[in-house]
Amino acid sequence: MKPLDIYLLKNLRGIIYANPALDIEEEIKLLKKIIRYRDLGISEKLSKLLKIKPWKKLKLLRDFHEDVKISSLCLASFYATPLIVVKAKSLDDLPIVKEIRTKEKLELKELKRNLRLVNYSILDFYTKALEQKDPELRIKIIENDEKRFWRIKANAEGVPIIAYADPLKLIKPENRFHALIPCLVVDMETLYLP
Repeated sequence: MKPLDIYLLKNLRGIIYANPALDIEEEIKLLKKIIRYRDLGISEKLSKLLKIKPWKKLKLLRDFHEDVKISSLCLASFYATPLIVVKAKSLDDLPIVKEIRTKEKLELKELKRNLRLVNYSILDFYTKALEQKDPELRIKIIENDEKRFWRIKANAEGVPIIAYADPLKLIKPENRFHALIPCLVVDMETLYLP
């Protein structure tokens, strides 16, 4: 493990993922505003596809796979950090197995709170998720975890705010990057910013 990896293990707040066809400029500006003292990561290849110029707190990370969604999931698993999914539409690309949806718009303080919570999520179930390969038992891990998001007024007909991705839907269990990945959706359409 390189010194940068050790640093990022302590300092990374999440890995950015977005569908390259979407306009994410406003969400990236918001992330720059709210993540001040920690780093965000993004796969090098995805950064080029999104045409994101790295800012001080964004680290371009080596790709683990040619497919940017698989690489992003592997990076999140490698660094034990959540995915920051930019635009709810980007969830369509990922192997999402559970979502928390709401009809309410989140205020900025709630977005920040949920960013903290998804960071706690992955740390709390990381080793369990790596050891468990049975899909039904992996869902139980998620069901135990999603209680921490009790402040979100869940509504199945709403938009996703929190999601859980299961890399085992895309990669073989022998791959060491198969932890369950909690995702925080950052989408200007779901935020209340007065």
